[in-house]
Amino acid sequence: RPGFPFNFLVWEEAIDKLSNTGNRSKTIASLAQDSALLQALVGTTEWDIRTDRESLRRKAGFAGEPWKHAIVDSYARNIAAMCRTARSEGVLFAAYFQPMLSYSKQKLDERQLKTSGGAEMVEGVRDERRLVPAAVAAKMNPAQAGCRFGDVSSLFEDEPATFTDVIHVKDEANRIIARRIAGELLSWNALQARAQSRR
Repeated sequence: RPGFPFNFLVWEEAIDKLSNTGNRSKTIASLAQDSALLQALVGTTEWDIRTDRESLRRKAGFAGEPWKHAIVDSYARNIAAMCRTARSEGVLFAAYFQPMLSYSKQKLDERQLKTSGGAEMVEGVRDERRLVPAAVAAKMNPAQAGCRFGDVSSLFEDEPATFTDVIHVKDEANRIIARRIAGELLSWNALQARAQSRR
């Protein structure tokens, strides 16, 4: 989905590999998270990919316009497919585009920038974010009853300190997101009609 760092999947794979090492897995996983040396010694997936990352990026056209559009298009197609699947089962479907640290309007400090994947990644993610609403609208028939797509990605644009990492926020921020989504869903005509029909 738009906004996940380049190495998110391989990072999870690497930590998963380390987590299956026995009783001391928590310690090893924690150490390996920020240690290139330990990753190299243990031979994790992330280290393997980091060693040739620039070559892989060039081959894939990383961060170019086609790359960004392909990511957004894939995300929009997935949302539309979930909508179709839900509707085929007679279920209402709602998806929400979440806030991310990278969307901050304020300048990110060094730690936040590193957490977000670096300046190039942040700019790319912001570009993708701008493309998402129109891409989803184009793929998901707006006239189709029972599906909706909401965008709450701007909620903490002015509060980068709210984020504990690139995608997670503090408890109070989670409550704000939940109240916003609940308010939108409770006023959704399709949901109200469904509730009326069950009375």
